[in-house]
Amino acid sequence: MVRRFAEPDVGEPRGAVGQQRLGAAVAEAEELAHDQAREQLKREPRPLPRLVLRPGITSIDDFAYEDITIDGYDPHPAIKAPIAV
Repeated sequence: MVRRFAEPDVGEPRGAVGQQRLGAAVAEAEELAHDQAREQLKREPRPLPRLVLRPGITSIDDFAYEDITIDGYDPHPAIKAPIAV
């Protein structure tokens, strides 16, 4: 692909200072992600939940919200993470 004009992309770092700031932001985001991944790996797996459909329904179009339940769902607490706004 050939770029025929010099219009910068949105968010493109300008000069050495912009690239340094972008690099620091990426490094910080990666460190936060590593912390959350380490927390996730510490957790013991729990049994998988079961999706239960009400018996007697023969067509997928006949299912209503009340006909479907999830049994045995036991999630771990959420892993908090800062987000960029």
